Amino acid sequence: MAYKINKSTPDDSYILLVGNDEDSSFHSMLATLAKPRAFTYSDIYFSAALDESGTGLSVNDMKEILASNYDYVAVYSVTDNLLNNYAGLFEETSDLADLMLYGVNKETGSLYLVE
Repeated sequence: MAYKINKSTPDDSYILLVGNDEDSSFHSMLATLAKPRAFTYSDIYFSAALDESGTGLSVNDMKEILASNYDYVAVYSVTDNLLNNYAGLFEETSDLADLMLYGVNKETGSLYLVE
């Protein structure tokens, strides 16, 4: 993941990192290996576990956050919550997979696969 980020993103990128709770240890490693990029772990916006309460951020709210604050989203692992509540963030839901990097469309907040 660090290689793909270093190869595909500018040094001044802001990246949201998505994964399960057990992936959180990789956050600091990735932040070190891909310096000087700025990383934020997604749990400040939504948990990895499926939120069935309907009280979480909407897809449109999340798109606004992404477009305003981030250049990329790195998915360590596809979480239940991402798959079930936030798949609408992706231009192509078939592109949603573990260890993938997505760019943020600054006009729409949608995510597209970075090849």
